[in-house]
Amino acid sequence: MPRDTLPFKRSYSKLVGAALFLLTLTFLACHSFDSTKSETSSLVSPPHDFKLIIGEGGGFTGQWAGYTIDSTGAVLSWRGRIAEDDSKPSGRIGRNQIAELWGKIDNAHFFEIDTSGSGNLTQLMIVTANGKTHRASWAKQDATISKRSPIQDLYDVCRSIIERQK
Repeated sequence: MPRDTLPFKRSYSKLVGAALFLLTLTFLACHSFDSTKSETSSLVSPPHDFKLIIGEGGGFTGQWAGYTIDSTGAVLSWRGRIAEDDSKPSGRIGRNQIAELWGKIDNAHFFEIDTSGSGNLTQLMIVTANGKTHRASWAKQDATISKRSPIQDLYDVCRSIIERQK
């Protein structure tokens, strides 16, 4: 191989290496942007009349406590003899959290759940959306039970979304 082509080959290999490096960076940047975009776009806005009432009560005191959340993100906490008794402003949750709540409720087919049980301690969810209101109540399940009902899991997820954001 002639000596005068050797510097050209070195420059060429550096150029190819730099191009591959830039191409890889571009691919990674686009990929991470796309995954963020798909996570955000998977959140569905709740109906304009969305309202969630979630709480628990009963027992020997007969007291109830919980939260009411509307489509604007306003959170009211309440405590009393019935749900929404003595409501007080308790903060706000963001649009993403409202969309997350609605997504969990919608994906669980909440409006098709038929339960109106009660127990010593009773848990309750009342959801209003698209002009319909649906109520579900059930005996509170022990956290140590290995197989809990889908409504209990939905309740726990919704409660944690509210409590971590308010």
